[in-house]
Amino acid sequence: MSQVQDIALYYKEWGVDAALQGPGGTSPDLDMAADDTLKTAVILSLFLDRRARDDDAIPDGTTDKRGWWADTIVPMTGDTLALRDGARSIRRPDQTGSRLWLLSRELQVQEVVRRAHDYAVEALNWLVEDGHAARVEVRAFIPRFQMLGLDIRIWPTGAGTSKDYSFAMPIGAYNAV
Repeated sequence: MSQVQDIALYYKEWGVDAALQGPGGTSPDLDMAADDTLKTAVILSLFLDRRARDDDAIPDGTTDKRGWWADTIVPMTGDTLALRDGARSIRRPDQTGSRLWLLSRELQVQEVVRRAHDYAVEALNWLVEDGHAARVEVRAFIPRFQMLGLDIRIWPTGAGTSKDYSFAMPIGAYNAV
């Protein structure tokens, strides 16, 4: 698989920003930094808001399911996939982002950690399906009060060593204001 460069993003507890680079370190000399790893893809997969499912509770009590606008116009391909047990499944179109945003006002309890794990796995699964990674592992945990941590380990296709990514995002009652 050929390497594609993305705009390099970096994650901070309160959001994502584009990385800049340049020889002089001053504004006129800076340009967008490039990234040829999966880091930008992982950040976008985790921290863009995937559309909520019909059975998801929306944190602010509204009916706004969020989601990326283009996910609503991607046609259903109707492709069928053979599953390991021999059954067949209709492939749904890809969806951008994750449902981690649904946890923004949740309490720090084990059920929320489990949901965070499941939402992250759901968001990153495309890396394996599309052949960008051989395997993805996710660990969700609570590193400190009102923070949710995610450790991501991605194994490349073919030979190579795994790459680790770590993130911490705010959750809890203070997001309700």
